[in-house]
Parts: sequence; C-alpha cells; structure tokens
Amino acid sequence: MVKNENDLRTAYMTLKFLKETGFEQAEPVQSYIKVLKKDIRDYFKRKEQEPQGRIVKSYGIDGFIELIPLPEFLESIEEAEEYFEENEVMRCRPSAYDCTGQLFTCWYKIIERQGKHFAYHRVACDV
Repeated sequence: MVKNENDLRTAYMTLKFLKETGFEQAEPVQSYIKVLKKDIRDYFKRKEQEPQGRIVKSYGIDGFIELIPLPEFLESIEEAEEYFEENEVMRCRPSAYDCTGQLFTCWYKIIERQGKHFAYHRVACDV
C-alpha cells in the first residue's frame, strides 16, 4: 500500500524496473502491476481529500505557524506523531549555498480536540 511519498517513489521505480526488464509480460506480474497502479491512484485520491491547514500566525519572510487537521484514522497521539513525522515534516536539503529559500520544520505540537487530532506546525524559510 502506498502511504507516503517514499512509498510512491518506490512504486514508480518498481513499475519502471518491470517495464525496462520485460517482466511486465509475465501473468503473475501483471496482476501485481494492476494492484500497484490502483494503490497509486488511491494515494492521490486520499491526498486530494485531505483537508489543508490554515495559517495561524505569519512571521513574514521568516515563516509561519499553521494548524493542520490530521486524518481521522489516527487513534492516539503517538500514531499522530508518527504520521506527522512520515508525511508532514519538511527537512532542508544540504546545499553548498546559503539562503536557499527552502522551507523546513522548526517544531510541531500534536493536539486533540473533540476526538480529532491536529498539529501546530512551525515552518521557517532558509534565508
């Protein structure tokens, strides 16, 4: 099942490998490819349906704090933290240059309101 961007990348690489090597012609592999493509479509459908966060506080060029609603299938704070780490945290890629303009996560706080999980997400910009 494709759950995050890393799984998505792996799925596309697998499809490309099967096509380049000619294994896609084998009968058992064809059913696997169908399942993999369905998982990819389902992932994009879930991404479209996810509600987007809203800016709680803006720091101008220095970033912002956003409130993000997390998916309803999360049952505990620990699950919500794990989900957030895998899907929402932004990391700055190393660069030989200063001031790359990349967004990155400074901190986050998972909270629960009326049985739903939310995250306060502090995002900064590498300037």
